Amino acid sequence: MKRIFCVICALFLCVVSLSACVGTVDNPPSLDGGYTFNAAVKCGETEVSAEIERAGAGLWTVKLTEPKSISGISLIFSGGEVTASYLGLSFSVPESALPAKNCIAAVLGAIDAAAAQTEQGVTAQKTEDGYVINGQSELGAFSVFLSPDGKLTGFELPSQEITAEFTEFMRPEEVLGADTAPPETAETTPMETVAPETSVSETAPPETVAPETVAS
Repeated sequence: MKRIFCVICALFLCVVSLSACVGTVDNPPSLDGGYTFNAAVKCGETEVSAEIERAGAGLWTVKLTEPKSISGISLIFSGGEVTASYLGLSFSVPESALPAKNCIAAVLGAIDAAAAQTEQGVTAQKTEDGYVINGQSELGAFSVFLSPDGKLTGFELPSQEITAEFTEFMRPEEVLGADTAPPETAETTPMETVAPETSVSETAPPETVAPETVAS
């Protein structure tokens, strides 16, 4: 009886250990390098939409599109510093854009950590919807969601009540391919050439009359 109990316990431990590893991947799709995407970020009661471009680790340009009060302002993240620009003029981040800046900074920092894949505790799970990269930042545990082909789709940072949805993810080579694609040419059917009709007038041959012969 003791032996059977030991066997059952051993099998149970094997199943548990296997189930803990199922779906874990060592080489998830890379988030390094440059790319662009649109983001809809919710941070508590703050909601922000933006067009985001990543040039490299810690190098981001964020063009705010919502809410309207800060639409058109760009936030430039570089070397741990953040500046703002509007219509070509650079200035410090205005107070009205600080909540948006703080929300987006949390998201971008987590993506950089996921891209590095060297931060302690960063793991990746294969799921039915793609991949989940879990990690730890200064603000808490985060999850970055990817599609099966490695495109950013979502983000969660529960400790700060931050969630985000990502769309229109594109890498430079994809943008270049879209710009240089040859234009579609419409199929042209050759015009049917019709020979001009020639009207032939029906002409009757002239009537020939035999000459009269006079008898001598």
